[in-house]
Amino acid sequence: MRVNVSIGGLLVKPHGKSEAELALPDGALVKDMLLALGYEHAHVPRIMTSVNGTIRRPDYALKDGDEVRLSILVGGG
Repeated sequence: MRVNVSIGGLLVKPHGKSEAELALPDGALVKDMLLALGYEHAHVPRIMTSVNGTIRRPDYALKDGDEVRLSILVGGG
């Protein structure tokens, strides 16, 4: 399956690109996609992932043609 990924904000962009089409095996989860992009396992919980406009957890199963937007979670006060 293929998903379209857009990486925004201050999140490190793998290979210097802010957009990519990524081929993944059927049934891949958000966390599988993040690891395939080159992010470290420890960083997965800190990356906010929106799939087709809805925030999703790392264990969400992606589908062919999904539009994925990644950004970094920022806290402060």
